[in-house]
Amino acid sequence: MRAGGGAARGHVSRRAARSPASRGPGWLLPAVAGALAAAGCNTALGIDDFNADGCPYPGARICSGKTVQLCGDDGAWRDERECAKACNQGSCVAECNAGQRRCAGDAPQECGPDGQWDPPLPACPDELPCSGGVCGAVCVPGDLRCDDGKAQTCDEDGQWRGDAVCPQECTGGVCTECAPGDRDCVNNTPRECDAFGQWVLEDPCGKDAQCSEGTCEGK
Repeated sequence: MRAGGGAARGHVSRRAARSPASRGPGWLLPAVAGALAAAGCNTALGIDDFNADGCPYPGARICSGKTVQLCGDDGAWRDERECAKACNQGSCVAECNAGQRRCAGDAPQECGPDGQWDPPLPACPDELPCSGGVCGAVCVPGDLRCDDGKAQTCDEDGQWRGDAVCPQECTGGVCTECAPGDRDCVNNTPRECDAFGQWVLEDPCGKDAQCSEGTCEGK
């Protein structure tokens, strides 16, 4: 009987060891501590009501077609902006170079630092038409011209710049040595001005020939 009783008591003892009540309140501490830590982190991050079934974390971005979507504080995706060209990995693909200008109809428009066109500015008045992204521009930025022997370049504001007269010739908006097609002589050697406004020497005239106006004459 004692042996049987001992076995019964041993069986009860093992069950009691597995019972939460038999371990006292201490067994709850790890679970409570974990929950409190998680809540503290969420509070510190400002995401007390974050939706774990939605987006991963506030501020995350994804593409939905050509639309950039932003993860809000509530864990929900929201449309942030529509890309003009394409969306890649949560960002609009650059469609222009920062600072670049253009005309959107009669309104100047500038490329922002993110490589996207900013909203157009107010339309230019009729007497100051938009050109090169500037109201009142008289030329397209980057264009070249010759004006009374001066090589001029159109600046970023659409205005001609360049007041120095070329020492020789101005061709295509660039100071050159000569006008393409011109001929003359140097040390009895004919030369011709090429398409870039530079002199190109030809073969010298023979000892019995004389160079005149860019041509060898005589024997």
